[in-house]
Amino acid sequence: MENLDDFIGRLMIDVETKCGCQVYKKLLKDGGYHLRRHEDPRGGLFAGIWWRIRTRRFMIQVSEKNTIKAGVADLADKGDNNGWFTEPARYWYVYEGNSESYNRAVEALSKICQVR
Repeated sequence: MENLDDFIGRLMIDVETKCGCQVYKKLLKDGGYHLRRHEDPRGGLFAGIWWRIRTRRFMIQVSEKNTIKAGVADLADKGDNNGWFTEPARYWYVYEGNSESYNRAVEALSKICQVR
């Protein structure tokens, strides 16, 4: 089983490689991470990521507005009307050992990072 820290490191490298943008992480109090386009904590946030023990998957949460701008809203696994700081959100689920779900998430995040 890959832990969240290792997953975040691998994901950041793959997103940076695909989009050409540098990605920064911030550890949250609840054990998840925020991904940002720059180190400034006041902006550049484009994704939140958490490990879900019960379902054995990594959950990636992104603002629906940003997924629409990037043209990847239809690639998401789920939508929620109140998920991104009380705004609509889209979710990608990366299941342990499933390269298809991982590659889909990397593709979406790299496009979202570019349009921010």
